[in-house]
This record gives sequence, C-alpha cells and structure tokens, in this order.
Amino acid sequence: MKENRVKISHVVENQLPSYVREEFPLIGQFLSRYYRSQEYQGGPLDIIQNIDEYLKRSTTDGYIKETVLTYDLDRFRYGDIYVESTEGFPDSDGLIKIDDEVIYYRYKTDVNFVACIRGFAGITSYGNGSDAEELVFNNSNAAEHEVYAKVENLNVLFLDEFLRKTKKQLLNGLSDKDLFSQLNQRSFIKNSKSFYSSRGTDKSFEILFKALYGKKAEIIRPIDSVITPSDANYKIDRNLVVEVVEGDPDNLLNRTLFQDGFENIRKAYAPVSSVEKIYSGISTTEYYKIAIDGSLTQNDGTTELLY
Repeated sequence: MKENRVKISHVVENQLPSYVREEFPLIGQFLSRYYRSQEYQGGPLDIIQNIDEYLKRSTTDGYIKETVLTYDLDRFRYGDIYVESTEGFPDSDGLIKIDDEVIYYRYKTDVNFVACIRGFAGITSYGNGSDAEELVFNNSNAAEHEVYAKVENLNVLFLDEFLRKTKKQLLNGLSDKDLFSQLNQRSFIKNSKSFYSSRGTDKSFEILFKALYGKKAEIIRPIDSVITPSDANYKIDRNLVVEVVEGDPDNLLNRTLFQDGFENIRKAYAPVSSVEKIYSGISTTEYYKIAIDGSLTQNDGTTELLY
C-alpha cells in the first residue's frame, strides 16, 4: 500500500546465501515470484505489512472501482487491454474483472493494462448471498467482451470489506444504507468515540441527523415553551412572636424595626410588614406575631430588605 516500503519480492533473491544462488539459480526467481503473488493490494502480505495504513483508512477514496473498455475485446487477444482510464487501479500486479472473466495485468499506463493474462482466477466477492461471511473465489475463461463493457477493480474489494467491518465494529447499527451518501465517513468513523461519549446531549442529536439525513436538526424542548405563572418578586416574611412590654404593637406596621449591636450580636434592621395578635387560650398575657419583610428589594432584585 505504501510505495516507500520495501517489498519482500524485490529483495528476497539477494538475501539468499551465495552457495544457494550458485547451486540453485532458479530458487531466487521462484521465491521472488511467490512473494509477488502475495504482495498484491489486498493480498496476505500486503495486509500484514500495511495493516497500520488500512486501520487509518476508513473510506475507499483514491481507488476507482470501475472503468469501461474502449473497443470490442475478443477471447484470443492477449497482451494489452485498453480502457477509458486506469486511474485508481493498482500500478502493478492487479486483478480486473470484465463480465465473468478475471484478468491479471503486470502493470498499467494511463489508458491500458499491460502484460495481461486472460482467464485468471481470483476473489470476486466477499459474500456469496447465502453466507455473507464466505468469500467467492472463481476460476474463469477468456471470453469476448463488447465495447463499453464494465471493467471492475477487484483489488478494491478488500478495502470495501475492511471498511464494512470497521463500520460494524465502531458504528454498530449504522450501515452504509443508513448513512448519508455525501457524509465524510472517514471523519465520522474516526470521531465515533466522541459521538458516543456525547450521546443524549443536544449536540449528539445534531450530529446524528447530519450523519443520517444531511440535515441540520433543531432540538425543541417543551419545557422551554411553558408559560411562567409569574415573574414578580415574591414576598418573604420572617415571623417573630413577641410579648407586649409597653406601647401598642399595631403602631409598628410599615415601620422599620432596629436592633442595636450588643456584645457578639450585630446590629440589624428590617421593615415590619404585618402585625397580628395571637390568642393563647386561658393565658392573660398578650402576644403578637410581627412579620418582618425578608423579600428582595424591588430596585435591583439582589439585596434583601432584612439586614
């Protein structure tokens, strides 16, 4: 997958001891061909060597799934196969599929696949219909193909399957059909942890609707539209039950009650909002309930009338 990584097929021949190369001159070529057959895109060695890159990749961006033939291809033609464009196909050792025929090519140019081997064999699907987890490996024969026939990139099948498995693991319950077609799936999967961590919040609902429908969602809470019964400042009373020593307690109404500081008691004052006589059965002592106003002031709404 990474072009700057050394492939085993390129160096294995030179890694053999000199006596092996002298006594068995073909063993190096055999091993080089063998490892080349395992290092194609999506192959066993390619996956092992580049698993870190595949884990980072969450879309098949940059890989084209198909192109078309630019002429009628008969079953006897070998060598080069010309198409509309080879962009997005592997640069070398790739597999393509035209109709039911699998074809191997050694390398490519901008518009043709070079050194093709017709009637090849390879994986054509990662699901056979009855068992979604069983891949399909087909042997094929050379056949005729008409102009504009679809040329499929079989090497990208693995990336599609890897992406599907990654989505199933990280976004269980959200399939390709569920997600919005224009969604940046790489970014969404990469940040799926943040999405699940924020579940239940307004932001998580907004993200979910964008991921599913590509629409901006607005969260409306019924409690925000409930009419408030009143915004007035409520009256708060603090009641004192007192015994008459002298004077008339009724004269305290709407006046300010003062208390001077004494020893560890601080001075205090508060307006008297109501005076009510209390009857205590057979007792002859007169008691009054004096309500002092502990409400907030009407001016700034932050200061109590009681000090």
